[in-house]
Amino acid sequence: MTNILLTCNVTDANPAVTFFTWKKDDSMISGTATYTIPIVKRSHAGSYTCSAANSVGVSDPSTALQLEVLYGVKLIIVSIKEPVEGTRLTVTCNGQSNPAITDNDVTWTKQNNITFIRKGRLLLVDNVNRLDSGTYVCSVVIELLPSISQPINVTGRTTVEVDVLCKYYITFAFGL
Repeated sequence: MTNILLTCNVTDANPAVTFFTWKKDDSMISGTATYTIPIVKRSHAGSYTCSAANSVGVSDPSTALQLEVLYGVKLIIVSIKEPVEGTRLTVTCNGQSNPAITDNDVTWTKQNNITFIRKGRLLLVDNVNRLDSGTYVCSVVIELLPSISQPINVTGRTTVEVDVLCKYYITFAFGL
């Protein structure tokens, strides 16, 4: 989103207001009646207040405006997992977003296996075997519900290569 304009309106000041103060999370960010955020970023999230001053004194701060910045999915990549055959494969699909990723937002699939579908951030495969080797895909779909525009779905996707390590048993046959 672009161009948020915050305006500090003062009524009944006598004498007239000569100075304004905008604060974000208790740190001064502007000394004018309006404060503009030209391009909204995650770092702009926070609590905004304004106050005004004249030769008589300084007003109490305004009621705080909470700016919450919604943003899509940025997944943390897990490149390769090498579980030993017979153990448990555990892979977590982690990432950042606002709102936070939940189990309902995540679907795991396996490339070249149309029947493999799992829901939830955590992928568990008990008693893993060499047939479980392959590329697993974590897909995330989150609905953003901004207060000043229409809902939008944002997606993220990452893969993890699973290479199941196998124990090979050698047997000897002796013939006479």
